[in-house]
Amino acid sequence: SVERTSRPVTNEEGQVLGIVYYERPVVSGDSEAVRKINAFYEREEQEWFDGYGRNTLYNEDRYAYFLEAVEIMRERYGDEVLSKDPTRYTINTRIMFLDEKYLSVVQISNWYTEHNSYYYFGSTFDLNTGELLPITDIVDISPGDMKKIIADATYEQYYGDLSDEYVITYYGKETDMRYEYFYDGTFIYIIDNSGEYWMDGIVIRWNKKEKSTLMKYKIDWENERIISTQ
Repeated sequence: SVERTSRPVTNEEGQVLGIVYYERPVVSGDSEAVRKINAFYEREEQEWFDGYGRNTLYNEDRYAYFLEAVEIMRERYGDEVLSKDPTRYTINTRIMFLDEKYLSVVQISNWYTEHNSYYYFGSTFDLNTGELLPITDIVDISPGDMKKIIADATYEQYYGDLSDEYVITYYGKETDMRYEYFYDGTFIYIIDNSGEYWMDGIVIRWNKKEKSTLMKYKIDWENERIISTQ
């Protein structure tokens, strides 16, 4: 299941000026694997509200910076205007795949102040051990394959500086691209948060049998749920 922790930013009159929440996957059961997975997301939720961690691309004080941006916008536009179109610091979550072996989850981070950005995060777990699974445990894929998949979807001739160990550096952080994906039982979805193609992150769908496809994942804000299109 998915549980939401919400901490909206309000003014003295109770008007919501900032929508702030984290949606946390919760696995039922009492095994060691279940405890590991739940602890993983509990830690990430705390990091999100502390303004640090994977879901902020390891930018420090991200939440504090968001709150400062809200105050600047209050001075610039006023609470009445802001309450009609609140800022956002959110993580939306969807369970993409679950069977007796795997749990795969996609999460979308949205930062909306005077700029609007989306970044994507995937986690795929071995339900027997509770450990994160690299993409190489799901499908046979080399660093060269990964470069080509991303290049085919984005019409780029070359993808960054992906090493032979699947590592790329962006935002000053070394990222192991073997863990930048999610899985729906048929397709692999490779995530690139480098901003090389768009200012936002991107998601690329691939199943080895056809050309990779650039996917668009956004939030349907009326229903506050993840939606996707090609």
